[in-house]
Amino acid sequence: IKILGCGNVYGRDRLSPTRPNIQPDYKVAINGADAQSVIKTILPYLRVKKRQADILLEYFELKDKYKGSRKNPQRNEIRDRRIETLYWEIQLLNSRGKDGADNTRRLMSEIGHTPYTREQMDIDIQKAIEDMKHHIATESYQKNLARARAWKAKHRHQMHAYWKEWYAKNKDRVKEPSV
Repeated sequence: IKILGCGNVYGRDRLSPTRPNIQPDYKVAINGADAQSVIKTILPYLRVKKRQADILLEYFELKDKYKGSRKNPQRNEIRDRRIETLYWEIQLLNSRGKDGADNTRRLMSEIGHTPYTREQMDIDIQKAIEDMKHHIATESYQKNLARARAWKAKHRHQMHAYWKEWYAKNKDRVKEPSV
């Protein structure tokens, strides 16, 4: 903890009087941005848990890059789908023995989880962004068209009077349409 400068240590210092073979155990808990920096620091030294560390870094990246958006809920759904896949990957990697992995896979199939790759997520997010841009452009065009129609309806009499007056002044310069 002194080296890392963050986190808390939990555990037992004393031996159990009823179970003499039990040794003291300790757990380090690190949360949030501190956890992300610690993982980045120790990543080059990891061998067994390297994939789990990579998954956690991707999780932090997703949380930071794709924060919740009320304007584009579709993007939130895509992000959440990928986060769920990361969760199940961690569950599979942390399961013990063949039975543990089989049980995790069985549970995944029971709840109907299908893996969602990072590449597919990026494609879906780009599609969602394009859909949102199109929606905003269409919505903006519709609003402007409605404003123009409302202005025209409101000022119709003024425009009619203006053109009538203009025609009276410029009658001699305006050619009558030939039939």
